[in-house]
Amino acid sequence: MNPAVGRPRRSGADDAILRAGRELMTERGHAGFSMDEVARRAGVGRQSVYRRWPSKSALVVAAMTSAGTDAEVFADTGSFAGDLRCGLEAMRALYHASSAELFADVYFAMAGDPVARDLFNEHHIRPRRRSLARAISRAIERGELVPDTDVSTVIDLVSGPFLYRRLIAADDLRDSLVEASVDAVVLLYGAHRTSGVVS
Repeated sequence: MNPAVGRPRRSGADDAILRAGRELMTERGHAGFSMDEVARRAGVGRQSVYRRWPSKSALVVAAMTSAGTDAEVFADTGSFAGDLRCGLEAMRALYHASSAELFADVYFAMAGDPVARDLFNEHHIRPRRRSLARAISRAIERGELVPDTDVSTVIDLVSGPFLYRRLIAADDLRDSLVEASVDAVVLLYGAHRTSGVVS
């Protein structure tokens, strides 16, 4: 059916469904999550949920990543180290907002579902990637980082340890991890680097 000629979507239904999804995930986790229960809590029909999100995994990821996304995670603090530290602190706060089990559930949900992965990238990865790219551009203009600083590599360097500790070790994300991540990026791409050798 062409959505343009079907029954119009109820105003506010998307927000109600996402809110109900977050509540249900927090209470029951992925194993206890059901589209029918989300529909009941949101006060909409089951088909209203499926028209928006075609699978349980897609709705889980959308519900858990659509709220509180800051478009400028790596804010301009006046220095690259400050920008990076600001973004990593925001990342740590986001990860701490959910239990390690709930965090793992979201990653499990997107593992085998391309739609869920696309939603995760749209709501979580891309905004942070764009924000970090802007921070890197500012740092290059200020002469803090070398011009060939690789955004993808920086993202891997700063996100990998946090993901590992939250998903595998379920460890506390300490201040030392933030500082070590900042130091690693500056060491690798700082403007003092010459011909690939840190002096």
